[in-house]
Amino acid sequence: MWNRKAPEDVCDNYALRLENALEVAEGGKTASLDPDVRAHLVHCERCRSAFEDAGLSRTLLRWGIEPAEPRFGFSTRVLAAIRAEQETRASAATIFWRPVENLAARVSIAAATAVLLLSFYVYAFVAPLNRSAESAQDIPAALVPQPEIRPAPQTKDDVLMYLAERDNGR
Repeated sequence: MWNRKAPEDVCDNYALRLENALEVAEGGKTASLDPDVRAHLVHCERCRSAFEDAGLSRTLLRWGIEPAEPRFGFSTRVLAAIRAEQETRASAATIFWRPVENLAARVSIAAATAVLLLSFYVYAFVAPLNRSAESAQDIPAALVPQPEIRPAPQTKDDVLMYLAERDNGR
């Protein structure tokens, strides 16, 4: 609010206090000003001039401002224009977005179906293999049947006898 042409004319110590004093003195209550500020305004010509100029500027601005009263039917016209704009935007959005929305719905249904089928496959076929491997690890070694360990055949007759016993020599 201070005179912007010459900011060096206003004392730095009193700039904010004078702004507050201007707010207080708006209604012509110069008597209610801080005594220190009032004394400074009496002794400092530059601050007094800036204070009076700012007060005059506020007064002139207030005189030039007339409250604007809306004419009859203003709110009705504004609301009608808003509704028309919303309808225009909705119809324009429908032309482009409706097919995209339909496609997105179909893709999401297909993706959900694929996830459901894959989870069923994993549960029914892959998980039992993993469960049987895990359960075999949990069984104590004493309960698991151990294959019979025989020494390797030393002669050709031992090889023939080994194959005959295992039904591999058919």
